[in-house]
Amino acid sequence: MKKVVVISLLALLSAHAVRVARADQTNAPAPEDRNPKLGILRTNQLTGDASTNQWEQLRDLTPEQRREKIQEFKARHAAAGTNSAAPGPTQQERIKRVKALTEELRAKKAAGTITPVQQRQLTRLETILKRLEEQNSKTLSNSSTNSP
Repeated sequence: MKKVVVISLLALLSAHAVRVARADQTNAPAPEDRNPKLGILRTNQLTGDASTNQWEQLRDLTPEQRREKIQEFKARHAAAGTNSAAPGPTQQERIKRVKALTEELRAKKAAGTITPVQQRQLTRLETILKRLEEQNSKTLSNSSTNSP
């Protein structure tokens, strides 16, 4: 009987100790921020110069200074153009490139040094060349009929 009482008391004390330890953990201060930039991003406050926003810069200027800044901005960006990416190759350039590749592979085929991979590439390039020439002839005929 004494053993049962002692064991039950020990069980109650250990359960109480576990509850106290868990309570201490939940009342502990919040852990330090892992990412210091997170708070800046959440509040949307940049650490850089506050005048980096161009609209804010313009708002603080006089009308004459604002006009000058806008003209400088337009001049700076007009030189670059609206589309900074270089235009892709034209249809004739594509046809010329595919023709050059097919002629090279045909020469290898005639010499007998073409590999199976190159043979498949040659057949694909020939079909592509045929399609490109058809498209080119259609656009040429359409452009001649649409001209005034």
